[in-house]
Amino acid sequence: MEVEISRFKSSLFRNILIILFIGIIVLGIVFRDQLGILAKQSFANYYVMQGDTEFKKGNLQGAIDSYNKALGIYPEYSKAEYNLGNVYSLYEDFFGAVECYERSLNINPDFINARINLGIIFLQEMHDINRSINEYISAVNTIPSQYNIPFLNKQNKNYILNKAIAHYNLGLAYRMKSLLYGANSPGARENMMNAIENYRRAIEIQPNFYDAHYNLGLALHLLGDSSGAMQEYCRAIKIIPLNFDAHYNLGVLLKKAGRYRESASELENAGLVLSAEGAGEDSQYVYQLLSDVNQRALLDKENSKRYYSENSDAKNGKNSVKYVKGKVILKNQSMEDLSEDLESDQVCKGILSD
Repeated sequence: MEVEISRFKSSLFRNILIILFIGIIVLGIVFRDQLGILAKQSFANYYVMQGDTEFKKGNLQGAIDSYNKALGIYPEYSKAEYNLGNVYSLYEDFFGAVECYERSLNINPDFINARINLGIIFLQEMHDINRSINEYISAVNTIPSQYNIPFLNKQNKNYILNKAIAHYNLGLAYRMKSLLYGANSPGARENMMNAIENYRRAIEIQPNFYDAHYNLGLALHLLGDSSGAMQEYCRAIKIIPLNFDAHYNLGVLLKKAGRYRESASELENAGLVLSAEGAGEDSQYVYQLLSDVNQRALLDKENSKRYYSENSDAKNGKNSVKYVKGKVILKNQSMEDLSEDLESDQVCKGILSD
């Protein structure tokens, strides 16, 4: 009886192995094409990784060779085409880069990075604003795949950031297009409004996007919305205090509005930033404008006394600058201290609380 049971088990085991073997053969026949593609993708991915390594080393020709090997194995590899386009861009072979990005998008139309880079080349290198706008519109309208696997959350976050960048770049393209029309023309205003809309969408996605806030302020400034422009310049300053442009433009707007005390404060901040960066000639120009604002503040009888009592060197030491051989420099103030000082900008606190 025991012998028969043993034979039965042995026979059952052999039959299971035979069934599994036949099943593997059948699956291999049925999914032969898919398995072949997976194998090609694996080999191609090796060469893409090798190309990325060469790219990081600065060996651009080695990177090109590796990416081409990957495409030779698997021509439908969109990332290899995209990376190859990036290398051609560094070589300033922009026509070659465009061909690579377009091939990458033919394979994967939702490849938002390729859309953005293509838009940048059309705008900045080929000066084809309309094609650039079309690429950015396609980028912002791209609907990503839904990722629910935790380790892919980073990929989803990258997509969100790229979409903010696409809206921002679309805003830049519309602003450039607005300059092609006459000043105050309907076409100029329409394109500037499109720019504003896209800057705002970029900010909705990425609230601490300095460039989007600054350029939104600039667009509003150009359209004559001084209040809105001031607020956006201040939001940009709050994000990155040590940038010259927002302080300077805010100072110019405040001067135009007759708010000379506040204008002087922002122009001084702009000069301090430039001085800290060693841009002596530019900071000298800012301080010349500051001198004019100070003169206007003196003529403003209502504000002059308050202005000089609040801003005297003896009282708070904020105006810690001096001229050396025609250049404006800081006296005993580090970049960290300056950043903290500009972050606590009282002018912007007032503007943002309005």
